[in-house]
Amino acid sequence: MNKYTDIVVIRGNWQGGHHGTHPKVLSVSPESDEPFGVSEGWGHGLGGNNFSLKELVEKEFIEIFNTKESEVVCLKIKDAYKKGVNQNILAKQLLGELGKNA
Repeated sequence: MNKYTDIVVIRGNWQGGHHGTHPKVLSVSPESDEPFGVSEGWGHGLGGNNFSLKELVEKEFIEIFNTKESEVVCLKIKDAYKKGVNQNILAKQLLGELGKNA
């Protein structure tokens, strides 16, 4: 089983957000075939799933993170997809840049 590390955590008051107890979370696992995890909440949250870079962008789950708090990460991921960057290399880069900040 791959370990995912949170790189973006957005707490807020949105439908289902419960004032931050179920944050929107983007996580990565560079060794996985689906290195991007998207969820709402910790543990018993509202759910989530893991995605390849292609799925993350084409199914528009990345748009969850197109907010002022995480716009830079969102744009970086979409740009990397357009350029054909290897998803595992991208996940490793994001982990190195953001893994300690979430």
